[in-house]
Amino acid sequence: MNIFDQNKVCKYCMDEIKPCKDEGLQCFECNQMVHLRCLKRGSVPGGLHGDVFFTYKCTECSASGVEVFIRNKTSWMQIIVLVLYHLREKRPGLARRGFFHWRHHVASFIDKNWDIIFPPDTKMKKKWRGTIAGTLSHFNPFIFVSGTSIFNEPAWWTLKYTSLSPDVITHIHAEMINEKGVLKSKKLKVPSDAELFGKVLTLCVDDQEYLQTFIVNTTQVDIKDDYEKVIYCFYIPT
Repeated sequence: MNIFDQNKVCKYCMDEIKPCKDEGLQCFECNQMVHLRCLKRGSVPGGLHGDVFFTYKCTECSASGVEVFIRNKTSWMQIIVLVLYHLREKRPGLARRGFFHWRHHVASFIDKNWDIIFPPDTKMKKKWRGTIAGTLSHFNPFIFVSGTSIFNEPAWWTLKYTSLSPDVITHIHAEMINEKGVLKSKKLKVPSDAELFGKVLTLCVDDQEYLQTFIVNTTQVDIKDDYEKVIYCFYIPT
């Protein structure tokens, strides 16, 4: 199913909900959609760009007349995609040739905004930063792209698909997992995750605009000669 052909509209402005371009949240009571830009509070809690990982109740369905947002439990893959997507759109000056440092940018951002990104009372595990590095490597190169060939160190990362939102990437990954389960149940050969993700992607997205990938300039950079001061991410007020 092409995820761009859902024909959903915002209950307030009646304009179309457009994946990647004009996304929204679905009220779990009335099942109607609301653009992120049409939310009565102005934005989702935390204001992360492309963040739709909430269980949402609109003002009309809320007993208090105030929108309700409950942070959903998300995987580390979703969290890292969301952070990289936000940094790329809102903090592009932090990047080096389009890449962000996994520790100084991604992990630092998560650390400072933990209460925004995770459900309440989610505790930091001792080795959570290592989970970030492992997740980036696991989903390389079909969701994340490494800058090792440029910087000669495995610390810089970016999103492979430059136009896909966190919500769409999450949807495609879920479809990939389902397809893998079907193949296993039929005892058929299961392609690699990268191959299967690419197959599902072309089935879900037929617009070439959204299939554009990050182009890696393989000209190496000497980190010492091309040194830039690391700029840490600041806390985002709710």
